[in-house]
Amino acid sequence: MASPVLNPSDVANRIRLELETAARRGHPSGQLAKVTSLLHAFRDGDSATSIQTVERALGNAGVVLKPPRESGSTFERTGVVQLTLESPVASAPTVPRVKREIRMSEWSVDELPSVEAPLGEWSPEEGTRRNGVLRWFDIEPAPAPTGEGRLADWEAGAAGDALELEATRLHGVLAKDWCPGLTLEIVREFVRPDPLAMPGLNTFGNEEGPRSLSVVAAVATNRARDRGEPGADPASTTGDVILQKVQMLVGTDWIISCWPASRTATGAAKPRFGAPLLRQPFLSRVHHLRTTSYADLSPTGSDLGLLLAQTLVDTHGATHRMMQAWLADWEVGFYSRLGEQGPEDLQQTSRDLDALLAPVAEARRRVTGLLYARTETRDRSWLAPTPPGPGQTTNPKGPHPLTEPLHDALKDHDTALNGQIEAIRADMDVVVLRSSAAQQESSNALQKNLGLLTGLVLFPTLIAGIFGANTTLPGGETWRGFTYMLASMTVSVFVALFFWRWRHLRNLVTKSRGNRTLRK
Repeated sequence: MASPVLNPSDVANRIRLELETAARRGHPSGQLAKVTSLLHAFRDGDSATSIQTVERALGNAGVVLKPPRESGSTFERTGVVQLTLESPVASAPTVPRVKREIRMSEWSVDELPSVEAPLGEWSPEEGTRRNGVLRWFDIEPAPAPTGEGRLADWEAGAAGDALELEATRLHGVLAKDWCPGLTLEIVREFVRPDPLAMPGLNTFGNEEGPRSLSVVAAVATNRARDRGEPGADPASTTGDVILQKVQMLVGTDWIISCWPASRTATGAAKPRFGAPLLRQPFLSRVHHLRTTSYADLSPTGSDLGLLLAQTLVDTHGATHRMMQAWLADWEVGFYSRLGEQGPEDLQQTSRDLDALLAPVAEARRRVTGLLYARTETRDRSWLAPTPPGPGQTTNPKGPHPLTEPLHDALKDHDTALNGQIEAIRADMDVVVLRSSAAQQESSNALQKNLGLLTGLVLFPTLIAGIFGANTTLPGGETWRGFTYMLASMTVSVFVALFFWRWRHLRNLVTKSRGNRTLRK
């Protein structure tokens, strides 16, 4: 039986539905998505697609790509575009919502994932467990901090009474009819905000029960200052890295996910928070992997959870290449004007290098954190292996079969990021040496000028000393003698300048001849 495939019209309608949901949740300006992710989401089976097909399908669904593509031009495949609704949707009020919305979809082997709908539209009878069917719940994230001083308030609110009430409500809604094994402690930890967007794994003391897994996607974008975004550093020569954390609670036949606000790392500047990345391209990729590369696995919670983790981690590869390109551009610019840089230029160069290091270090922290999180479990797996069923190859005694591919990908990303950090540190050493050389050149020039000034003053001082000696000199005790002294001092200054100029020109001629000899 052929695996079900999402056609472009289905994908476009699901994206429109997601954008409408995001607008009601307080993000009316749309969401970002990678061009390559959109192209993959709209592919027809194994056939590639074009950006024109994506635009046409989205346009038919009432979705607009921004910035608009000019006639005859094309989007960069490595770039990021913003998707917005053609017709605005009324957003939620600015007052924080007390109850977070829960949306659910069903995933099965022989059918397409169902269209996500509010949990209230599903009857409790449909919560009965069915073989081969997994239920995926998406919980509305906590509002992101906006403006100065809001980050501390956001973190402080994580321990407030409102959080406890919300955790109790979510537990009551989900655990009773839909998610067996879900405890209040698990839900309480799951809804806690994490502005640092760090990955992690939590078994809650029971490796046989539900596990919490957080994975971070990294998407490199063009320079924010070129897009005219507020808060962007106008002096920065690097791009931005958007860090999208995805929290998952995974049971045997259910998944609860939450996509909090994205965190944009921009050099040494403070991070900016924005709307989450568009989810549909990631979910389309999960569906594609499940129906092609891993068609022998039924849609259990661990299977889909690790496939989503793999899809999120795969974003780091293109981000590494983009950051490597930024570093190469910086090196070309630095070495091309190596002898022309003054102290202020070197300071700006150092700031640019710091801005390059910051997103690389941010990405590596999250890759390393997820890489070693699996060591906290006895089965050395991020998510629990599930008992094998008919046609399954999952081994419950060892790690999940999807664990090793994810581990290998993380290991490769960690090695690549470490190499980038070492390269940036080597460039920092070059900048330090160049700065030291520039300071030495400045000091030598200062000493040279002081020596010249001393030489010019020496002869007039000597003449004034001779005329001030207690002896008989021509014109002594007359104004004529004073005139002789001033004339002698002036002539001595010009003689000193002549000999200094003659020696300077001789040195220049010698240096020029040496350079011509080297070129030959």
